[in-house]
Amino acid sequence: MIKEKLEEIWEKIEKILYQCKGLEPLKVFIGDEIPKSKLNNALNSYGQSKKDDEIEPVIMLGDDTAFGSATDGFFITTEKFYFHELLKPSDCFDIADIEHIEKISESFNKGFKFRIKGRINDIKFLPTLPNKKEQDQLFNLFNDLFPLLVEANKLKEIYQNEILEKEREEARIIKIQAEEKEQKKILNSKFDSANDELLQRIDKIFENIKEIDKCITLAFFVEAGIKLQYFPSNDFFGEGTEFVDQVSLITYRESVGLYENLKNECNNLSIVATVLQKNQDIVLQKLAFANEFIEPYGMALERFRAFLSELYGVEIQPNITKDEVSKLAETKIIQSIYEKSFKFPVLNDEIDEDDEIDGDEDNEEKANSALTNFFVSNSDGIIEKLKSSGVLLTASALQNNQNIMRIANIVYNLLPTPIRIFVSIETVENFLFENRDWLIDKIS
Repeated sequence: MIKEKLEEIWEKIEKILYQCKGLEPLKVFIGDEIPKSKLNNALNSYGQSKKDDEIEPVIMLGDDTAFGSATDGFFITTEKFYFHELLKPSDCFDIADIEHIEKISESFNKGFKFRIKGRINDIKFLPTLPNKKEQDQLFNLFNDLFPLLVEANKLKEIYQNEILEKEREEARIIKIQAEEKEQKKILNSKFDSANDELLQRIDKIFENIKEIDKCITLAFFVEAGIKLQYFPSNDFFGEGTEFVDQVSLITYRESVGLYENLKNECNNLSIVATVLQKNQDIVLQKLAFANEFIEPYGMALERFRAFLSELYGVEIQPNITKDEVSKLAETKIIQSIYEKSFKFPVLNDEIDEDDEIDGDEDNEEKANSALTNFFVSNSDGIIEKLKSSGVLLTASALQNNQNIMRIANIVYNLLPTPIRIFVSIETVENFLFENRDWLIDKIS
């Protein structure tokens, strides 16, 4: 999307540039057609002592010399405007800092005045322009070209960051895969004796890790679901909604017990392994791997403890008892949040055509319900975002379907990721078409 938008902007830039190609008497050259000798002369004369390979790509050069040396004139890069007049000092400024451009049409001075952000005085550029036509043509070029260059540079930065992030993610995945391969190699190593008690205890450690992992994963789902008010399905907790508080609190209590056992067993076996010779290397390797889980699990449990404490309004301790769990569960705080939350539909591979039709209707109803909840809960923020985006928000403008579609695009990008998984931009458009009167009333 960003790449296509960037290409579209550059098509406009090239079209604007070629409209001024060969402008006389300020001989204008475009892109790759700029003579190398002229560009080098311009860089040496007023290019801030930069070489060709040290400057942003030059997209236009204006030669304002009588004999074509290009030591006077201007050149435009993707980011800056450089210029030089005969017997005057050279100057340059960032295109993004231009606030206003005016024409200078005095008896002996014809050119342009730039108001630049951060500079006290306006900057004047007076090239050789014998008549109003050439001055107007160059003035129109500046006004059309510079905003597009600013937009192109912003999109380019976003696009480059996306590529960089993608490369980092790929490198991270490769690293994780290599680490997992090495860890798997360690875990699959054969022991000298399958009946060794020390080795059996090591195996128990990893069974313990799997159980903690399940508990903490459930805890993360609970926390995320409560904060976003979205849960995977209506049977997420298995035992029914009346047990959600108890399940969450017991999950925390059991996780703490498993975590403490993991720490103690890793510490004890480390001591034993240093004394015993048998299978010492493989035991220490496995313990080193198991120890890597301790700190992140501890941080995760502390995070969940703090979250539960804030949710129930009491300081929940790591050694919480069964009676305390039951007492807190009776408040049914999580249950009330869960029952009011949006539930994602369950994907069923074995459905017939009639079920599929019913499922589509159900999904549409849930999508509309999610959109309704989102609009009601975030109406002020949505309206503020629409106003800041520049969309015309009047009753007559909102009767125009094209404006509604623009608003739908903005609203879609504001939706939380869980909603966007099941709600398409077409669904948002239809929702706004059907609720156009509500939107008009809200804005007015």
